[in-house]
Amino acid sequence: MSGRTVIILILGILVAFTAVVMKNRMAQAPAPVAAAPVAVGKVLVAKRDILQGGFVQQADVEWKDMGDAISQNPTYIHEGAAPIESYNGAVVRRTLRTGDPIPQNAITRAGDGGFMSAVLEPGMRAVSISVNPTSGNAGFISPGDRVDLIVTHRIRASGNEANDTVVSETFVNDCRVVAIDQMLDNPENKAVLAKTVTVEVTPAQAAQVAVAAEMGKISMALRSLSATDAKTETKSAAEGGFMRDSDISRMLDKGGAGMRVQVIRGDKTENIDFDRRVE
Repeated sequence: MSGRTVIILILGILVAFTAVVMKNRMAQAPAPVAAAPVAVGKVLVAKRDILQGGFVQQADVEWKDMGDAISQNPTYIHEGAAPIESYNGAVVRRTLRTGDPIPQNAITRAGDGGFMSAVLEPGMRAVSISVNPTSGNAGFISPGDRVDLIVTHRIRASGNEANDTVVSETFVNDCRVVAIDQMLDNPENKAVLAKTVTVEVTPAQAAQVAVAAEMGKISMALRSLSATDAKTETKSAAEGGFMRDSDISRMLDKGGAGMRVQVIRGDKTENIDFDRRVE
């Protein structure tokens, strides 16, 4: 065998060995990962203007084909992600205009994180107040209603508890109810005997609610939806917005069963009645 033949054989063996090695490496290499499918199709669109913090009704949104630029953008809510009825009662985090495709981060549903904070107007606070069937208006207050907050408490008289005065004061006017217990919507308008009512107030009013809860009992007065109610409110505020027990019962007023002092002069005794009212 000539030297040339030997060289050819050696080269053939090297080529065959290299081919076997490359084949084994290719067999061991992981299969390429398929790219995630791009969401396509219709997206959720606003059918009317919905202001920031507003509740969404099923009739307010629809699935609509908005073209490839939006239908292939995964940041929007695509058909098939969830049934359209599941967005009933959701809250928008920013104002949506008619025809706007809705991004996923622009809407939040009950149970999602930050749901309550999305309901509140900028700069406002949510505070919860314990109620019973009487103080909670027999369950006829619903989310979205507007109420006045009234605190009833006792003013202690020095020396004699019998001379205490019971007063009620309206300390917050026209605040919005945002939740009844854990319910932020009442589409069927059914009366709900709640244990707590959450209202939207300013930071200063939130502090007032905390103090009032320690002073006595907080009650709620449901306001009319009529625009003329604002005029009545202005007049009531000018008149003071408070009531004393002597304003309710004539027996506590001057000439009634007020404070009585017995005066003894020698062998004579005289009873003198005083008005309990605090001027």
